[in-house]
Amino acid sequence: MPDFSALPAPLRQAILREALKRQQETLAGVQSFLRYSRDAVRYPAPPKAVWQKHAARLYHYPAEGKAQKRPLLIVPSLINRYYILDLDEKRSLVRFLASQGHDVYLLDWGVPGAMEQAFSIAEYVAEILTPAARHVHTVHGTPAGLVGYCMGGLIALALARHHPELIDRMALLATPWHFHAADACHLQLSDARAEALRQTLARLPFLPGESILYLFYQSDPWRFQEKFREFPTLKTKAERDYFTAIEHWANDCVPLPRHVAVECFIDCQQENRTYRRQWEVGGVTIDPASITTPTLIAAPQHDRIVPQGSAVALAEQLPHVTLHRPQTGHIGMITGTRRQSQLWKPLAAWFAHA
Repeated sequence: MPDFSALPAPLRQAILREALKRQQETLAGVQSFLRYSRDAVRYPAPPKAVWQKHAARLYHYPAEGKAQKRPLLIVPSLINRYYILDLDEKRSLVRFLASQGHDVYLLDWGVPGAMEQAFSIAEYVAEILTPAARHVHTVHGTPAGLVGYCMGGLIALALARHHPELIDRMALLATPWHFHAADACHLQLSDARAEALRQTLARLPFLPGESILYLFYQSDPWRFQEKFREFPTLKTKAERDYFTAIEHWANDCVPLPRHVAVECFIDCQQENRTYRRQWEVGGVTIDPASITTPTLIAAPQHDRIVPQGSAVALAEQLPHVTLHRPQTGHIGMITGTRRQSQLWKPLAAWFAHA
């Protein structure tokens, strides 16, 4: 990159003018957003929990119609809350799948407290996800379809490795695997920041949600400017409401227990143990080659959070896989304007197979 001071004076002045203009537009967008979003965003109330343990809850969305299909267990990320999958009446993946004849069970990990303080991903699989899957199996007397979104896909994969008898078909949506893929270099922390994170985690029982947001911000700082410059240009109330709902959800990060944070941000993100087949959960290596469950991998083509190369790498290591590449981003695949054609309907078709 050329030295800025060595550029011709007219070019330097033009760059500074454009930078100032974008900064002013970003601040104006933030102010506009804050004024608009003072009223609380209203998300649909979840159904009554049918199973719970510690902070976790399992919500049941009953199948519609007489032709009921396999039950589905949906696993969101531990970091972001479950309600992105049930954002509103029209943008709810779980309600859509229920309308297609599936009994849908959505896992809400909740906010970890004293009971989860010493948890690693192994404990989340053994203590929460496995009993939840057993509950679905007991109620229906049949293995379930398993859906994992983002980090939830990694946890779902661990369940498939430990307890393949509980599931018969799986879909992993925007699930990171190869953290050093060519299009994922922006996910890496510098050596200094990684060391600072290690030292921080050694002192804290939980990594605060605000720290997680900062790590996400560092991976793509220009996105903050881009999205808030866009907000004042939104013309309809529906567009502004959708932006606000997504923004509130994105900032509603929950703290991660220390061991889980180390696994996510050091073992996986920095050391790439997943792709190198060195990631262990409960003393068992999670090697995709040993997972026989038929699996759909959805790798969005415009994903900034989990770049396509990171997700496609998992498809390349699974023996029984179908690769789907939605023409969307990470969140747009779930709630965007093309959600039905790009993910919802292909996902329902995948689970319609006997």
